[in-house]
Amino acid sequence: MSICVHAFLGTNIEDLQARVIQCFRALDFQVQFQPETNLLETPSGSCLYVRLDQTPAQLKRVSPDTPLLVAFEYEVSMREKNATREDGWPPKIARKCTAIVSTRTASGRSRAAYYAQALTLAIMAKESGGHFYVDVDDETITGNEGLAKTIRELYSESELEFDADAHPFEQWPPLSFDDRSFTWPSPIKSVVVEKYLAAMKTPKRKFKVPLSVKITIALIAVLWVAGFL
Repeated sequence: MSICVHAFLGTNIEDLQARVIQCFRALDFQVQFQPETNLLETPSGSCLYVRLDQTPAQLKRVSPDTPLLVAFEYEVSMREKNATREDGWPPKIARKCTAIVSTRTASGRSRAAYYAQALTLAIMAKESGGHFYVDVDDETITGNEGLAKTIRELYSESELEFDADAHPFEQWPPLSFDDRSFTWPSPIKSVVVEKYLAAMKTPKRKFKVPLSVKITIALIAVLWVAGFL
């Protein structure tokens, strides 16, 4: 199932990108956005690429020293001061937002990709004085509440492999949507899953019944049939 996360930005959007990176740093993440990316504009191809150079030490990692490259669909719609709501959107509590940032990750996403998506949007909402919305929750909350909620969820899963199925960073994908030269590197394999698959492939040892036991069982059967037992 895909997950859509939205940020309804408030009025404090000056130097927002720098403040988002700084907030990530305060949470013990080191992140970079693709060069020439502007968080207040829809990127070419409507996809935001994020490099995760460092994650909090409390999070379990398969390869803790490997930078990660994650991506998610990303679109920005700036709004006029007196813009009206259409079909109940944006939610009434966020009707005065200056912009709507809409993102999506598809089913099969890595845990790293989802949390990069959710944290980026929650921080943008918090730093701008706006609101945060996740479609599976269907609840619009403040950016501060959204960030706190996302952090709680992240650390509730701290024993799971944060980087399993994520792609290691090797280079930035091209900005041009028409450039097909980029190939995603192979994802990082889950240690837990690999151990499970290896165990499933290991042939089970068959229990051999000793010959003496077989003879004893056969003799008992014969005596039983003959009526001696």
